[in-house]
Amino acid sequence: MVFMFEKLVIITRERWQIIAVVALVIIGSCWQMFQNDSSSNLVQASTSIDSVSNTGDSKDTKATNSNNQVTVQSRKININTASSSELQKIPGVGPAKAQLIVEYRQNKRFESIDELLNISGIGPKTFEKLRDHVTVE
Repeated sequence: MVFMFEKLVIITRERWQIIAVVALVIIGSCWQMFQNDSSSNLVQASTSIDSVSNTGDSKDTKATNSNNQVTVQSRKININTASSSELQKIPGVGPAKAQLIVEYRQNKRFESIDELLNISGIGPKTFEKLRDHVTVE
């Protein structure tokens, strides 16, 4: 087998240029694979969140990024209909506070999220932590 490249002479400068071009092609390919993989994971995550059965206990807040892909920014929990376990997903709400929320709404439906301040153990600091995670419908 005869190689055609035996008579090809490459000077040092040309060798470095070839190495640079090959490196750029490899980096570009890796970058493109990374971008495609990242955007498909983002779409898969958004799709999987949307496909979860919605019992009316929560409300998705969505935003569109520069590529017109929908991403979920926050998932608001309806404090009038959420179960105790769902309420515990709210930052600053444990089993005891979740039970107090459930007991409160058995007597009176929440008209505003500000009514959470009427619950023992939820003060202004705790309310600020959970205000962006709850809704009343």
